[in-house]
Amino acid sequence: MAVSECTWQMVLKGTNSGTITTVGTPKDAIGVVVGKDSEFTNNGKIHIESAGGTGIVVAGGIIKNYGDIEVSGGAVRDRVDNTRTIKVLSSKTKPINGDLGVYVDTLGKTKPIEGLSNLGLQSVDLLIGAEATEKTNATEVTVGNDVLDPFNKSIEASNIANWNVKTGSLVWEADSEIKKITK
Repeated sequence: MAVSECTWQMVLKGTNSGTITTVGTPKDAIGVVVGKDSEFTNNGKIHIESAGGTGIVVAGGIIKNYGDIEVSGGAVRDRVDNTRTIKVLSSKTKPINGDLGVYVDTLGKTKPIEGLSNLGLQSVDLLIGAEATEKTNATEVTVGNDVLDPFNKSIEASNIANWNVKTGSLVWEADSEIKKITK
């Protein structure tokens, strides 16, 4: 998919398995907008080269990032914009707003979203997936530090005080254990 002018796309549930990129260097280009109650999975690459542009505009919803997000030419990787109104293939409009959900694949396939401190979020939901249960019949599963450490570093760097740990499954529950780190 190529972006040659500033366009908004409302994603209810979408997946990028290819490349979302700009053609040339348009101004204010946006790769993807993830609105309230939306889910976006990036398995591919988002490349935005645009003055004033953005790879992903976060306006609520859940982002599962398995791929790469690259920006240049003055663009930013991601930003929050709860003020936009999106036209939905009709004359009706719908405001977009809400906090962000960050999905953790418990087998370690997702990557944390960097730069959350730049988004001005008040709270974020950390959604723990059920993938680890595919490898065991145990009734209790512990997700390893190798999976959680990159997300813990992202949480610490974000300076966001309110993180809500939730499950990404209807059949089991995620429970967080918070340990004080002494350095």
